[in-house]
Amino acid sequence: METKIKEKINELIENLEHSDKEAQDKSAKALVEIGDPAVELLIEYLRYREEKSTVHIGVANILSKIGTKKVVDLLLEKLMDYNWRVRTAAAMAIKEIGDSRVIDPLLQILFKDERRDNREYAEVALGEIGEPVVEQLIRALKDEEPDIRVRAARLLGKIKDFRAIKPLTEVLSKDGNFDVKMVAKRALEKIGVKTE
Repeated sequence: METKIKEKINELIENLEHSDKEAQDKSAKALVEIGDPAVELLIEYLRYREEKSTVHIGVANILSKIGTKKVVDLLLEKLMDYNWRVRTAAAMAIKEIGDSRVIDPLLQILFKDERRDNREYAEVALGEIGEPVVEQLIRALKDEEPDIRVRAARLLGKIKDFRAIKPLTEVLSKDGNFDVKMVAKRALEKIGVKTE
């Protein structure tokens, strides 16, 4: 990338932290217009800056508006980044773009990520995606790890898809883990099934 362009992009990224909201908005709009050349530098910003949640959400929003295939591919890679801020912003951006390839990486975060806040964000994102993740969540109800079964049951309750009724009822009657049963019970109630 040309040094002059890189300097301009970095200047615009710095302005995302400006105290003046209008300056922030102008910089965000300009970064969206620049498009693909700004993506790597936006990702680097997420990695090396102190956490400012509103700025990180803004960066995720910019990335989602750029939204090209190149952006989605890069963001999918970043879902497994060592830096949790990068993983979270990448998941937010992909969710906004609406690319279905985000489902498996978000499920990996939900079930395997060591950080609770990442798991919570993945749960929110998957809940908003909704119906396309139901079958995978139903399969996860049979996982040997109780924590995974709990997360799957809780998310099925949030999505409220009727396909989950039978599997959740089976969990309620057959699962050997009390916590899993209680979450399945609450999930069924959210779907509208009386469990008493």
